[in-house]
Amino acid sequence: MDDRPSGWYDDPDEPSRLRYWDGQSWTERTHEKAPMPAPQAARQPVTRLRPSREDRDRDGSDDTNERPRGDHAGAHDGTSSRQPLTPTESPRPWSTGESRDARSRSAGRHSGTAPSGRGPQDGVVADVPRAGYGRRVLGFLIDLLVVFVLYFVLLLVTIPFLGDTLTIAQAYSESVIQAVSAGQQPPQPPANVTALSATLTLIFAGMLVLYDLVLLRQFGSTLGGLATGVRVRDADATATPTPGRLLLRSVLKYALFVLNASTATALIGYVFTIVNYTWPLADRDRKTLHDKWTRTETVRRR
Repeated sequence: MDDRPSGWYDDPDEPSRLRYWDGQSWTERTHEKAPMPAPQAARQPVTRLRPSREDRDRDGSDDTNERPRGDHAGAHDGTSSRQPLTPTESPRPWSTGESRDARSRSAGRHSGTAPSGRGPQDGVVADVPRAGYGRRVLGFLIDLLVVFVLYFVLLLVTIPFLGDTLTIAQAYSESVIQAVSAGQQPPQPPANVTALSATLTLIFAGMLVLYDLVLLRQFGSTLGGLATGVRVRDADATATPTPGRLLLRSVLKYALFVLNASTATALIGYVFTIVNYTWPLADRDRKTLHDKWTRTETVRRR
């Protein structure tokens, strides 16, 4: 069995021309031999022809009568200055016909990364891992704490202006405590107390939504996200989420507080929040519903 490497050799049927050996059998690729120059004493006689790098990358091509270039032509005219091929540079049977640089660029496009030493290509963003569930929950709790502190400060400032409504609310709270302690049914809240409670709940929910929207629009992350190393981006990673989508995302994210202002919608808010924040545990992309419905995702900061 002929175990010679692939390359150009004398045609066994016609010595005046060369034929390409692919490592296993003779191919249909042939060409006429170039005239050999007069031998020079300082040069070693050519004992074997080797395929050029371009021929190796194009191994398996069905082009016929193609004149070899690089090392092949140089071997015939005595002008080749390239070093012999190393075993790691020899042709591979799984060659796709692409050069090494072309294969590297192609791999970069499929993996979402740019070739080594270069930045992201146009329309391609380097892959960033999605944020873990624990980080997201911790960031959410930090944001709640930050907004609650701001809300408490605002409440302290507005208490002096509540007047009789605050007094009635305090009296109602005491009556509820007494009824519960005695095992009795709590009384119905007065209308002004109900209105005050709904207003304060809406103020707190509005502060949460506004806080989330402004920081995400300006910095791509909230204070909780900065503390836990996460940020929010567009799902396709090629654009910035629009203000409308960010607003919807914030409302869905804090639906528990937004819907809690009304007794009729409070249960919906509780159920949706539970489903929303447990959804990533079963979701392949680890996304919450407010991410899925607004085409955003939470990823690690670089």
